[in-house]
Amino acid sequence: MSRRKPRLYAFAPEVELGWFTEVTPGSSDWVLLAAAVRAFAEVCATREFPETHRAALLDAAVHPHAAVRGLGVMRLAVLSHYFPTAGEALRALAAHPEEDVRMWAIGAMANTPAAVAVPALEQGVLDPRWAVRKAAAQVLAALPLPGSLAAVERALAAERDARVRVVLSLAAELQARDAGSAGDE
Repeated sequence: MSRRKPRLYAFAPEVELGWFTEVTPGSSDWVLLAAAVRAFAEVCATREFPETHRAALLDAAVHPHAAVRGLGVMRLAVLSHYFPTAGEALRALAAHPEEDVRMWAIGAMANTPAAVAVPALEQGVLDPRWAVRKAAAQVLAALPLPGSLAAVERALAAERDARVRVVLSLAAELQARDAGSAGDE
């Protein structure tokens, strides 16, 4: 299955910020959200990804407010198709000390190139927290990712949590099917 780059496009920051009604304008959450929205819009306009914009998106991606975190993580996922440093940042978030940050980052791997997703998901299925392992397994059960079957099988053999085993089994089936069909071509 071929995966295409998402269109690198941003609405005007004022328009996009208008969608975030759950974040109070003027609050510290809002300031961080606005910085991330503006950074992404500028990257789209200039097709450059300087460290200041990466930092703004990373700050948003680790923020406790779900809307702010979601924006930061998903914008990094989109940018990972264009800038290797965005993929590196997202993979670092997949290893973050905070479980919720890891879960968001792992979930976003479904929207990244395979070169970004596979190593992070292989790490995710071995995470100490069952919810992160399950999130990684869910992505692997939904998307064929060449080269991931061995890691899924190893994780499945070691997994003791039934909630994760079920999803890892589905992931193993999909990845095996995909590996088999790739050999037929």
